[in-house]
Amino acid sequence: MLLNMCTGDTLILSTHTYEALKNFYGSTMRFMYQYTYDDPEKVDKPKWVTMKDDAGNEILSDSVFVIKDPAKHEAFSKVASGDKKLVFFRLVIGKEDVLKDADELDVSVQSPCRNVSVSNLVVKASLNCARCTRPDAVKLTADHSTFDKNTMTVQLCKGESTTLSMTNKVHGIDQDNKDYYTYVTVWKKNGTNISGTNKKITKDSPMAPTVDVSWDDVQAAGSAKYTLSIHDAYDPALSETQCDTTVTITVIANPEPEAPTIDDIDLCEKVKPRTELKDRLAESDFSGYKVNWYSSSDPTAATTAAVSEPDLDAVAVTSTYYYSVTNTNTLCESPIKEFDVNVHATSNPLGTRNVSYLVKDTTASGVFKDLLSQDGNAVQLEAGYTYVWFDRNKNLYKGDGSSVPVPDVPSLPLTADVQDSFFVARYDNTYKCWSETLSVQVTIFGAPAPIPEDVYYCVGSSRVVPL
Repeated sequence: MLLNMCTGDTLILSTHTYEALKNFYGSTMRFMYQYTYDDPEKVDKPKWVTMKDDAGNEILSDSVFVIKDPAKHEAFSKVASGDKKLVFFRLVIGKEDVLKDADELDVSVQSPCRNVSVSNLVVKASLNCARCTRPDAVKLTADHSTFDKNTMTVQLCKGESTTLSMTNKVHGIDQDNKDYYTYVTVWKKNGTNISGTNKKITKDSPMAPTVDVSWDDVQAAGSAKYTLSIHDAYDPALSETQCDTTVTITVIANPEPEAPTIDDIDLCEKVKPRTELKDRLAESDFSGYKVNWYSSSDPTAATTAAVSEPDLDAVAVTSTYYYSVTNTNTLCESPIKEFDVNVHATSNPLGTRNVSYLVKDTTASGVFKDLLSQDGNAVQLEAGYTYVWFDRNKNLYKGDGSSVPVPDVPSLPLTADVQDSFFVARYDNTYKCWSETLSVQVTIFGAPAPIPEDVYYCVGSSRVVPL
């Protein structure tokens, strides 16, 4: 591994300390970083020099060693002067008492039974300051309200798009403190060049190209990284330089919401208040959504407009309503759905609602028949309805209202006809609508009394007709 360092660079030497080393050396494990100008692959016994940290310590408790400016560090001194081309680094790990004793350390490193660990990978570095010029800080943006400059992300909903662009010109200051424009820019999507975005920057045309991104472009993967790459083209033979710069914006395709279904609502003509819609919207599958209402199912139609939530109490005839939902986190809207509100008229029981009895119309048990057995036309029973009966005080007959009433047999003798009444209502089993509660009049007649009439005969009549 060859590291080409330059003024202003930072060299960080570090190691991954395995658990076995931790268990072997314990809490006294220490680190020592060394360098040499002798190539360990060519020299049997390189002359290793131990480096000191900023506090002057050679033996370190931290496994990381930082050289902030290699060109000015002692390890690079002979490379900087031109005496040597490369410097080599290694790491020695051991207990503190062993690392402190230079003679024991030297013997231990050379011994096959050594009690220290030495990195088998030697890092080699040189000073190779290229003549490239780093461009000014690159500032990217997206013309969409969700662009977050802190996270460098932009979120799109289905049907949306955005334009990615650089807000400042591509420009640098070279080593002679002069304006510099010799750059080539290109946009990449997930590391692959985007056709048509390669551009040579000039003083007269210093702006990087833009790139348009739609929701469809990133929907399949959910997101994509769009990177603007700026390459210093001072040397046409180099495809990369250490001054090259990249900046990335992540474009996220938020999923399109699916509006929860509102089933058709059946209403009874005279029943209010009507809470069916509000009850449905209060259910958990609408949580996290804002409901939008429209005048038609086509969002692109010129006649489609946003409207208020339907007031079911004001609905008099069957109507169709259109809605969508917006995810309150992503602000993405679903396609429009629709449902019908059906208003059903109240239908009262049919029949004469009058039943007549004679006091003699009792059964063998001495009781009357029920109303409908006495007169089936009094209330005509129809399929699809449940009939409920009430007594004269409008209480459910016999507790549940399911039985057809039977009037009481009056005490005899009757001095006048007996009037009584019961009540009936019916429930529409399909649409769950109640009819009005109607009275059924009952009249009980006594036994008919004879009416005497005068009869006249002529004297000597040969024929007398019996009364």
